[in-house]
Amino acid sequence: MSHRIPIPTQYATLLKDLFRGLELNVRVVHRNETNRSNPKYGIHVTGPDWRKVIGALMKKRWSHKHPVEHRMDGSERWSGIFLKLQTSNFHPIEEDRCHAVVNRACPGISPRIIVGLTHGRVRITAMEWMENCTTLYEVLRDPTHILDRIIARLPYRITAIVSHMWCRAGIAHGDLHEKNVLVSAQGSVYIVDFGFSVRLPHRMKNKLQNGFDDVCREHVLQTISDRFGLRIGVIPGDWNDDASFLRRLSKSFV
Repeated sequence: MSHRIPIPTQYATLLKDLFRGLELNVRVVHRNETNRSNPKYGIHVTGPDWRKVIGALMKKRWSHKHPVEHRMDGSERWSGIFLKLQTSNFHPIEEDRCHAVVNRACPGISPRIIVGLTHGRVRITAMEWMENCTTLYEVLRDPTHILDRIIARLPYRITAIVSHMWCRAGIAHGDLHEKNVLVSAQGSVYIVDFGFSVRLPHRMKNKLQNGFDDVCREHVLQTISDRFGLRIGVIPGDWNDDASFLRRLSKSFV
């Protein structure tokens, strides 16, 4: 079947090669084009042959594979996969590493990453597609499709999974906001998009037991600044650090 996807040529060419001869349903479900040097797209892939996309991925000449060993156990329950596409010169390898650490240390609080690979200037990451989920942003904007008893529990559930991410995985998200938290119709919550994530030294990981203190916040900010070649003063004042998000969250449900 034909797979005409309205995305940049370098991405479309790669996907066309991966999808050749496969019976698939493909749609763009996310696009972020604010940074012209690194436009990001999310592709939902379903259909009879979606598992073969992973096989096609592994046959290409790739670099910087992560996780090193990809697993598909449990995927028989999935309806498809999510492919994230971005340019390879914006440190997406560290994004995949942090995501994989969270998966191992805290199963079930984020979609499972299958594999991330670099091909030329493109980074493509395949992960579990989360069924019947919406963003926390949409829930807050229109809560009518979620039961009141589920909404009442959301602040506690979100705070708990962020705490697990800090203390068990030793990962600070670095860009935690309402569009990076998914909520299912049953009230499960998931953290997504680890592009700004930072692995914390053990000394800071231990301090996080009492919250995202100033020492950890400054470490994350400095790491992000170094990674992207920014001066700290260039990062917006409304930067979405983890603790600010949790404080804002508590006010959203008052």
